[in-house]
Amino acid sequence: MDELEDKLMQEILKPFQPSGHAFVCFNSIQSVNLVQQHFKMTPKRFFQILCIQLKEKFTGMRGQRDRAQSTFD
Repeated sequence: MDELEDKLMQEILKPFQPSGHAFVCFNSIQSVNLVQQHFKMTPKRFFQILCIQLKEKFTGMRGQRDRAQSTFD
C-alpha cells in the first residue's frame, strides 16, 4: 500500500503544462442560455476585439491589460 501511495504522490507532484481548457458545469439550461447570450459575438464586440488586437500588435503591449479595464466587458 505504501508503494502505491508513493507512486500516487510522485504523479501528483509532477509538473504539468496547462492546456488552456476548462470544464464548465451549469445548474440549468437557463444558465447555459444566459452565458451564451452574454458572450455572443456581436459586430460591435468583434470590432472592439479587432481594435484591441491591432493596438497590441502595433504597440507591443501583448499580454498586458489596463488596470482600469474590466475583465467582464
